[in-house]
This record gives sequence, C-alpha cells and structure tokens, in this order.
Amino acid sequence: MKFTVSRKKTFGGLLVLLNLFLAVYATPVHYLDDTPHYLLLAKSFSGQDIGMNLSHRSPLYSMLLAGFMLLFKPPLLYKLIVLLQYALLAVCSWMLYGLFRRILAEKRTAMLAALLFNCSLGAIYFANILLPEILGVFLLILSLRLLVQFYDTGKWAPALFLGLVIGLLNLARFNTVPLGATFGILVLLVLARHKGTIPERAKAFGLFAVSYLLVLNAWCLY
Repeated sequence: MKFTVSRKKTFGGLLVLLNLFLAVYATPVHYLDDTPHYLLLAKSFSGQDIGMNLSHRSPLYSMLLAGFMLLFKPPLLYKLIVLLQYALLAVCSWMLYGLFRRILAEKRTAMLAALLFNCSLGAIYFANILLPEILGVFLLILSLRLLVQFYDTGKWAPALFLGLVIGLLNLARFNTVPLGATFGILVLLVLARHKGTIPERAKAFGLFAVSYLLVLNAWCLY
C-alpha cells in the first residue's frame, strides 16, 4: 500500500513538473483565430468600451481574462493565462488518471493514458493559445468526475455541484449546451439505480436542475 501511494505521488509530481516546463517554454498566442475577440470581450467585462457587440461569444473564458486584466498587463498577462491553462491541463490529466483507473486493470496503464493525453499535440496547442478550449475540457472532465462520484454515493451534493459545473461548461463553450439534457438523463439513470425514496431522488435531481438553471439564467439576466 505504501508503494502504491508513493507511485501516485510520483505521478502527480511528474504532471506538475511536466506542465510547469511546458508553460515556461511556451510562447503565448494571442492574435490567431478568435483570440482577439475573446480579449475584446474581456476588456468589455473589465469596464472598457470596445464599440462592438460580442454577446454571441461564450463569456466564461473572457470573464476569467477580465479578472487577470484588472491586475496584470501584457505580455505578463498572456504568460500567466498560459500558466493557468497548463495548471488546468495537469489537473485534467490527474482526474483522467482516476477515471481510467476504474476501467483499466493496471495503474501504470491508467497513468500512461493520462500522460498521453497531457502530451498530445492538441492539448499542448490549445494550452498555448488564448482560447476557451482548455477551460472547457477541464469543466467537462470535472463534470464526469462528479457524475462518477454521484454514481458511487447517490448523495445530493455531487448532483448539486454537477449542475453548477455543467452550467459553467455551457458558458465556457456554447456548443456544449445540449450536454445539459444529456447529463440530466444520466442523473436520472443513476437515481434509478440507487434504492432511495422518491422524495430523496426528487431532491437530488431538483438540486442538479436548479443549480444548472441558476447559472444559465444568471447569464441570461446579465
């Protein structure tokens, strides 16, 4: 048991060092694809007049950028965002290891699968560019982790946080809005598996639905 814990800690340390190296080595990209639009929307959230309507853009990433803009200026701003994205990538890889561990017999195989994700060209590319993809992937994997926790325990707390995370995921990437219904169905299937009373099941699903709709309606109200 001591060896297993030590190996997990070693793998966690490897992820931290790997992503720290990649973040330090990376050159932030802030001028390709839709990055200028997300930066402009961030300036709008920080109180600047940008002279255009960008409400069709997913807002959560720009809100995050706006928070950094209040404290830092380019080029340090861009470097810190890339550092944050690599930190999220490391956390994604760690959560993926936990998910893979449930379906793969060998811990080393699960570690290798998570490491391959972390080192994939797609992951590294989007960690270097100021776009919401890494944030979206982080929220998606976190939602899967919460769904698994809800599956294991059947308690209402994971359902509540799952609704919040799915709502944030929708605001990070508008094309994930259909996942709200998908996860709602999955929550119902999990509740059908657990032997709880009808009020208990209704409470768990209600907390999921209310927290999810609360996030979306807060943005609609804004």
